[in-house]
Amino acid sequence: LRYDIRYEICHVRELSEKTVSMLEAQLENVTIRDLSVNILSEWNQVGNDLQQLRQYPREVQDQVRSELSFFRGFPCKPLCLSTVTQHAHTDHVLLIDDDVIFQQNPFHLLMSEPYQQHGHIFFRDQLNIFQGFIDFLNRTYIPYATARLFPSYIYIYMYIYNNKFNIFTFLMIMIITYSDGTNASEIELAIKQRRHWLQQIPQILQTDWVGESATIVMNMGQHRDVMNILRDMHQKTRWRRNLYEKMVGDKETFWISMLLSGKRPYFNPYGLQIIGKLNPKDQVVCGGNGYATVIVQYFTPTYNTTPSIFYFNGRGIETMLRLSFAHNDTMDTVWSELQYISQHVAWHQKSVCRSIQQCIAFDHDSIAPTIQTLRTYKHIFTMSTPKMLIYKNGDLSENNTMIIFQFFFSLIINHPNNFRLKCKNDSIEFILTKLEAELFSSFENSYVQVMFFIKNET
Repeated sequence: LRYDIRYEICHVRELSEKTVSMLEAQLENVTIRDLSVNILSEWNQVGNDLQQLRQYPREVQDQVRSELSFFRGFPCKPLCLSTVTQHAHTDHVLLIDDDVIFQQNPFHLLMSEPYQQHGHIFFRDQLNIFQGFIDFLNRTYIPYATARLFPSYIYIYMYIYNNKFNIFTFLMIMIITYSDGTNASEIELAIKQRRHWLQQIPQILQTDWVGESATIVMNMGQHRDVMNILRDMHQKTRWRRNLYEKMVGDKETFWISMLLSGKRPYFNPYGLQIIGKLNPKDQVVCGGNGYATVIVQYFTPTYNTTPSIFYFNGRGIETMLRLSFAHNDTMDTVWSELQYISQHVAWHQKSVCRSIQQCIAFDHDSIAPTIQTLRTYKHIFTMSTPKMLIYKNGDLSENNTMIIFQFFFSLIINHPNNFRLKCKNDSIEFILTKLEAELFSSFENSYVQVMFFIKNET
């Protein structure tokens, strides 16, 4: 059986038309999509053409630019995922960060028992208390967002959550119930159900960090309603403002959208692990400081079997990939921080430190060849591609070039038997232009979308 695999790169006005044309000319089965079209669609008075923005009042200009700037960060990911079906028929989506290096074939997710049962898989984050996020979800956000799913939600929300019962609210409830069939008890029941699913997430009362979003797999047909909620969560300013103030990045938005749809989010049962350095005094291994951070996720495609390492990701990998060959001394500094790797355990664990008893020595050879090969690919690509397209106006930096191609290369390196490489241009020797997976699965003739995004974390 064969998957038809397509790739999509999302950005927010960060790539020029020349750069997009160059990339699409070199790569097959790749779509490059500018999300600013989706963002500006919410500003009807502006339209989709930024060139006309100057004719509008300064206040409108500032608001539009603020929106675009916001989505150039982590929110680019959920907006990219939630709008993909508007542009192409897609059955399954893999959303993957630029710093992920797989140790198993990522398409095993699609064949796994959890995915076939739930139609999605989320990975876990560490235990960490942060600004009372879960309490905020339970008390405020779930009632507000759930009520929004029903007609005339404002008055029902006032009635249920704020208990503002007066003659005006009473009359509005009566009118709403009569006109569209909405009953306040339906909303209240829906809120209770979603709060119940929240409480069913293991260790939910011990943490405000729940989900990790470096890799997400989603059955788009089964969860189209989830994608609609995720899209509205980001395109409607009121939905997202308080939510993003209470969490770190975008990572919680995916499972929250699943929860708001009335479905229980499924999390991979193995907690986030780390590669780090031993503190001899305390006999604990802690993740690297900033530039050397590498996290580990374990996974098994079959229930009740021993998991193995699924992928590495983190700033430590980004640091090594971005270094030129003239900075091998800095590479050695990063490697010196990666002494031990923690073994898998069920559910979450607190922070990024683990007891030495849970850890084993980390074999650099398990990942060093991949890092070295990716650096070589990056060097060859940047040296072979016209500079006017890559660096014009800072349009596509060397780092973003790596973002676009790293996933392709890591698949080839780690799984050469499953993928084949073709080139459209001999002058760019290592550009991956077509990738097909020949895997046994139940998804015959399915379409799989693999998504990238270009983000600006500064």
